[in-house]
Amino acid sequence: MNKEVKLPDTEHKNEEANEPEAKPSKNGGKSGNSATQAVKTKRRRAKSKKGISTMVWIAIIGSITTIITTIAVALFNFPPFIAFFNPDPTLTPTAAMYTPTIESLASPTVTLPTSTEVFPTSTETLSPTATEISPTVPEAHPTVTITPTATPYIGMDVQLTADKTGGGAPLTVRFDAKGSFLRAPDGTIYRCQSGACNFTWFVYKGNDQLNVPKRSSDGIFIYTFSKRGDYRVAVKVCRGQGESDCAFDGEGITAK
Repeated sequence: MNKEVKLPDTEHKNEEANEPEAKPSKNGGKSGNSATQAVKTKRRRAKSKKGISTMVWIAIIGSITTIITTIAVALFNFPPFIAFFNPDPTLTPTAAMYTPTIESLASPTVTLPTSTEVFPTSTETLSPTATEISPTVPEAHPTVTITPTATPYIGMDVQLTADKTGGGAPLTVRFDAKGSFLRAPDGTIYRCQSGACNFTWFVYKGNDQLNVPKRSSDGIFIYTFSKRGDYRVAVKVCRGQGESDCAFDGEGITAK
């Protein structure tokens, strides 16, 4: 709604100020009053014209204002105009904007077709051939039995025993070799118990021989080990009183 603006009538005031004052006429008061009335009438006419002119201008300005307002409202509702004066706000990217949505993958349901095909049943009887049921017999190999032939020992066989093989020093040990025998080539056995052999005894500690070899015919030897150590007693048995068909054997002794 437009308000009318009433302008101050400055021009009329100026005209009134600029107009000369009516001077009294020399002919008397009536002529003076007529002049005054004429001046007032002139002023009213000028004021009336000025008022009409002001009203016209006010109407013109009001119309122009209405037209401008209507155009402005139309422009503000026009989309291109709105887009020009109201650009899209700048979007600030957030993590939520770039977070992909992963749809849950459900296991697909696979329906397998059910076969209704009927296979024919064979009634054919198969007759096996001889080669199908004949077992394969492995080739037989002859069994060979080997009987070893034992060749008896020919010569002296020493049989040595000791009543003890260890103990605290001093340690006395009895050795017996009279069970030795001689086997002849024809298989005959000659035992040394009947005095058919001679015996020679040796005592060693390591590689050192500790005694003088002692010779006897009864096959018995007794020795005392006075010091601690590991010892070995050996005997040589020969046929008769000579040095033929001889053999050796020994026994280990530990004195603690």
